[in-house]
Amino acid sequence: MGLQLHLDNQSHIQFAVLWIITCIHLHAFAIGHEQAERKNAWLEEQEKQAMEEEEERENMRDIELLEGRIKREELKKSLYEFLYQSK
Repeated sequence: MGLQLHLDNQSHIQFAVLWIITCIHLHAFAIGHEQAERKNAWLEEQEKQAMEEEEERENMRDIELLEGRIKREELKKSLYEFLYQSK
């Protein structure tokens, strides 16, 4: 496939020029489309990673809250034991 012409008159030269310009435009379009797909895939990956990180932070907060509640209950227990053993 390709352009196979004898460039022996003005109309053949004009056709060849249009052919080349069309190929350049098609190539630019394909490259632009490919880059847009890559960018969209990259953005989707970044969004997925951000959501996973947010979920991990939420899990860590839940763990920290639970640890705080456990510590509070331990302190309350120690305080009650101290108060009731003093009497």
